[in-house]
Amino acid sequence: MEKNKTGKYLKYAIGEILLVVIGILIALNVNNFNEKRKHKERVIEALKEIHRDLSEDILESNDVIKNYKREDSIINILMTKKMSIEDYKSNNWPNYITAAATYYDLKINTNGFENLMANSDKIPKRYQRLIESLKKIYINDKNDLDDTFAFSKDNIGLYLSYLAQNMDWYNELYYNFNLTEDAINYFLHDPYFKNHLTQYNLLSIENYYDTLYQFRINAEDSYRELTKELHLEDLIASDSTYYKIHAKDYDHFLGTYKEESTNTAIISIESNKLFYQWNNREKVRLFPISKSSFIHTLDSSFNSIKMDSIGKPVSHYWHAGKSQATLIKTKG
Repeated sequence: MEKNKTGKYLKYAIGEILLVVIGILIALNVNNFNEKRKHKERVIEALKEIHRDLSEDILESNDVIKNYKREDSIINILMTKKMSIEDYKSNNWPNYITAAATYYDLKINTNGFENLMANSDKIPKRYQRLIESLKKIYINDKNDLDDTFAFSKDNIGLYLSYLAQNMDWYNELYYNFNLTEDAINYFLHDPYFKNHLTQYNLLSIENYYDTLYQFRINAEDSYRELTKELHLEDLIASDSTYYKIHAKDYDHFLGTYKEESTNTAIISIESNKLFYQWNNREKVRLFPISKSSFIHTLDSSFNSIKMDSIGKPVSHYWHAGKSQATLIKTKG
């Protein structure tokens, strides 16, 4: 009888222990599940923050691109046109004397990416491909931008220091904004000025702008991928702080443009995306910068659409340093 009681107590005790163990395992699994859920939520929040960061960076990069487009145009005028005293006494003279003396910097927002990397040990597999493209932006592109901008800024600093130390008119021009005859003579005839324009073109436009241009394209791709992956299309439509492009807003870009009998450019729209084709080269994505300018993935040239007095597109103009062309709109 005692033996039977002992056996029952032993079975009961083992059962109790098993229940406790099972309870602990269930609790651990629930805790594990909750931790994974919280971690996934943190990752998604970081991705949403990156989405906001990219939208702001894209908008700001548009402004920086427009500034370098203007610089490139002015430098091209100074390098190819035989400038005169009258040019420096015209209303455009401030543009001529400040050419290649200003830098434009894009400060990339990194908070979202830093938050994402703080949780990088357990990022869900579905986001891994996206993470790689984001690393390219926030590590490779950002480092290249920082490096090329430093060279550009230092070059401008050396130029302004040279003028301050060697030109008597420096104070009169840059403080009182009075363009003296001696200053005009410098901008017209001193070889150092054109040498600096060349150096600026190499460091600020061919290097920094080219890097900025690549960032802009990569940022656009990642932004669209995040929008799709996180189902943010509806959320951003009513929020003006987000970058939002409707291809149909740029219908005036569409058409065929010809340069006499040589070059042809075609701008088209497919599935709410804009495309650019130069002659028989492959069709590439086009990204609007403003209502009258754009970039594309074919090269880092500056492109614009010229309008007539009633707002009708008449030509497509592109330039990159001393290379430029005007193509007349023929149809579309």
